[in-house]
Amino acid sequence: MVKLKSGTVTGMLVSRARPWKIGVLGGFLMGTGYAVSYFATNTYFLIVSVGIISGFGSSCLMATAMTVLLSAFQGRSRILALAFGSVGSGIGGIASPYLLVVLEAEYGLPGAFLMSGGILLNTIPLSCSLTLLIDNDVFDNKKVSGDTELSQQKPRSQTCFEIVSTLFTNKHYVLGPVCVSIGVSILTSLNIFIVDVFISRGWARNNGVFALFLMNFIATVGRLVNGLFKQCPHTSVFNIPFLACVTGGISIMLFHTVTTLLPITLLTGVIGFTFGILISSIYITAAKVVGDKLFPVGQGVASTVGGVLGVCIPPIIGYTKDRTGSYKEPFFVSGLVLLFCALLVFIVWIMRICSKDADVMKNDTELQNEIIVHSSIETSDYEGCRL
Repeated sequence: MVKLKSGTVTGMLVSRARPWKIGVLGGFLMGTGYAVSYFATNTYFLIVSVGIISGFGSSCLMATAMTVLLSAFQGRSRILALAFGSVGSGIGGIASPYLLVVLEAEYGLPGAFLMSGGILLNTIPLSCSLTLLIDNDVFDNKKVSGDTELSQQKPRSQTCFEIVSTLFTNKHYVLGPVCVSIGVSILTSLNIFIVDVFISRGWARNNGVFALFLMNFIATVGRLVNGLFKQCPHTSVFNIPFLACVTGGISIMLFHTVTTLLPITLLTGVIGFTFGILISSIYITAAKVVGDKLFPVGQGVASTVGGVLGVCIPPIIGYTKDRTGSYKEPFFVSGLVLLFCALLVFIVWIMRICSKDADVMKNDTELQNEIIVHSSIETSDYEGCRL
């Protein structure tokens, strides 16, 4: 959760410094946090070393990677690059527990932490190599992209409070990336209880573990959907998140109506698919709304909102389950909230369509006025020649 909640801080750092420098810092912190865990004697040590130090380093690396991907590509390829970047983190999240088990069997748990730290320190030279991919004009405030007034902001000339205030006063940003991040926090919270739900329904623990693995695997694949769909012409980055929120909300609300193992396992996969779409949509919608210069801060603030809610929602779900003895009520309410997020994303989708139509009408009017002016000039010239 430190990785998500520190998104605002790391986003500010990337927007004010060269991304590769923040990548080096993140690689050093993440590798060192795991390496010093070799000396851990209790869980409090691991909370600081792995949870806080490595978590903040991971946030630095994620912000750096996404910013560089946005800068290194042009056109629709940028959206697809962001989708592939989010897939990478999903693959790492699935593979790292199995790698840690293999290393623990070979070197013991302290040795596994030390070896993991050594592997992660390789991100330092990788971050240095990112200088070959970065469009420096973006970070020198010379290049502008994005399609709202946020893309005209200059983060280096504003304080942190001014930048965050600018983001939250923009309705496209609040109804877009922030709402998508809220949806991600809901699905992340429910992810924690999937195995316990299967056990409480009388199924074996292995069935719940398999459903959780299936959910995370399909979520990794689902992160590509929005990027691939955006390669089609005349498509919005908000229609896929809208459909994902609707599908996810309905699936969650129906979760406790299913009484057999196979359908509920498949339903878990559907929830995972929508989960993956929403994760990549945070970066994709932020890039579209805020532009290159504010992208590190935009995605960071949205991730922080999701991280804070991701800490608050699970205790509420657990408390409700303890009081009622069932997950039915918290899952149903979570589904309703996700449907409400879908409504807000749909609103910003329509708002952007209307604003684009208004811009087209404005451009058409200006073009017609220009044609009329030129026609008047040509008529005057013709009349002058006749005289």
